[in-house]
Amino acid sequence: MELSPLAVRVFRDLLETRTGQQLAENRLWRVETSLKPLMQAQAIDTPLGRLPTAGALDLEGLDLADADQDLLLSVDGSVWRQEAALSRDYLASFGDRLPPALWREQEALEARLGPA
Repeated sequence: MELSPLAVRVFRDLLETRTGQQLAENRLWRVETSLKPLMQAQAIDTPLGRLPTAGALDLEGLDLADADQDLLLSVDGSVWRQEAALSRDYLASFGDRLPPALWREQEALEARLGPA
């Protein structure tokens, strides 16, 4: 759907006014405020990315043993290397149609996982 020139002008004028800037700043503030607890959570670096520490999660009301919690928050390198190999085969099935960025992500994951 294409906006009429009048609608474009009205939106542009609104954004250029103080009211429009305040609206944009208010939305940004709401996003930052809602994400702040997530950005401050304790986490550890893993080959898959950052995982929360056990103390960073609110597990109240869950009947979860410490051993199970540790298992959920762990990364088994050998299992993930197998998964990466399967992913490589799957991505290869797309041939030249696969975006190079996906290959780079696959190779970066394999590098982070290291050799067997």
